[in-house]
Amino acid sequence: PCLLFQQVASADLSAAFSPRLMWFGIVSVLLTVVLLCAVTPLLIRDRAKCGAVVQAIFRGNFAILGVPLAINMFGEQGAAPTALMLPVTVPLYNILAVVVLVLFEPRDGARTRVDLGKILLNVVTNPLIIAIVLALPVALWRVPLPTMVQSSIDSVASLATPIALLCLGGQFDLADAKSNLKITLPAALVKQVALPAAALTIAVLLGFRGGELGAIFILFMAPSSVSSY
Repeated sequence: PCLLFQQVASADLSAAFSPRLMWFGIVSVLLTVVLLCAVTPLLIRDRAKCGAVVQAIFRGNFAILGVPLAINMFGEQGAAPTALMLPVTVPLYNILAVVVLVLFEPRDGARTRVDLGKILLNVVTNPLIIAIVLALPVALWRVPLPTMVQSSIDSVASLATPIALLCLGGQFDLADAKSNLKITLPAALVKQVALPAAALTIAVLLGFRGGELGAIFILFMAPSSVSSY
């Protein structure tokens, strides 16, 4: 949450505001999930694994890696389109992840019912989404934060990526990874190669360039490891 707050609050969202870019992100992610939900069950019979694969392909560590990657690629100013995508994609990812995992949870004959109230509660109480909501007015109205508050947020934010990766690595089981290679390897290729290639091709044809094209690239190629974990 501190990392997301820091990234959104420090971005010049008014200068980078692009409804076209935001709608592209929303529609493309939704279409990706619909397509995956239709195709994946035809290839994977285990419902639990099917749900995990769908999430691993459409979802990425955009919240953690998005802005740092954009800064490395385009500099501080060029990262604004990526920061603009955070308030859109993070809630969307969380909603879709809950829906997908509920739809593909194992059934005992009875049809699973999607609890919309539970999904809504999960979204509005998500610390990542709360952080974005709090950061938006700071970014849009350039509200200065007290030095003590800002330095505390920066200190905690700097820990986010290392701790996430340490948790992931500490729980990694090589034997489990080897036993699932027939599923995880194709899923990784779709996630890291096929999906970004398709999204970028469509984005270029629609006229996206520069930082906006970079934001789309990062949105679709950011690995899903921490999110899946």
